[in-house]
Amino acid sequence: MKVQGTYELKTCNILDKWKNENIILDWEYTKDRISYIGIDNKKHSYLLDFKVFRNDGTWYYLEVKGFERPNDKLKWQSVKDNGYELEIWFEKDIINNE
Repeated sequence: MKVQGTYELKTCNILDKWKNENIILDWEYTKDRISYIGIDNKKHSYLLDFKVFRNDGTWYYLEVKGFERPNDKLKWQSVKDNGYELEIWFEKDIINNE
């Protein structure tokens, strides 16, 4: 699996640990995309990072960020507007979960 940076790699390790400890059922590095309207008022596509499957059969998206960019809140809101659950991890969240 090829990931896009240290934060995503650390998150893979955390999710593997959670899976081995039965905290979650499974996870995947997803290629799911959501359309959103950017600050330029044009349609864009947002590629999500992870899909995390809970033991009860539900799932949520997990986005890993080094910092918040101008379009991020629009992307995140679009995910929620499409009826999906989204959790955002920044460096402090990764450190807390390691």
